[in-house]
Amino acid sequence: MATNRSLEVILMARYPNTLKHLQQLLMDMESCAKNYGQKTWLGRDKFQPSFDKFMSTIGLCVYGLIMDGQLDDPEDTVGAMEAIDLALARCEETYTSWPLAFGFWNDYYIQFQAKL
Repeated sequence: MATNRSLEVILMARYPNTLKHLQQLLMDMESCAKNYGQKTWLGRDKFQPSFDKFMSTIGLCVYGLIMDGQLDDPEDTVGAMEAIDLALARCEETYTSWPLAFGFWNDYYIQFQAKL
């Protein structure tokens, strides 16, 4: 993983409790992007389990953001998604070798905003 170490130090300072969940979210987004539209040889959807894991990790990120003081109200879905989007924008500058993951997030976030 191509990592900008100086930006990673800043990221660790800003999101000490959330960073491990953000890194897991990157892997989940990558999995969702790769499994979109794919089926196993038995015909089961590969995307849905990846998406379920992605959504679970979003919940962990919200909890971490609250612990880091980046989010006040866990019930404010829009505010939580904006905080995650901001954190992922900073991660995109730090971890540059995840283009599929960040592409998936951008598509997902645009759809999330459109539903509002």
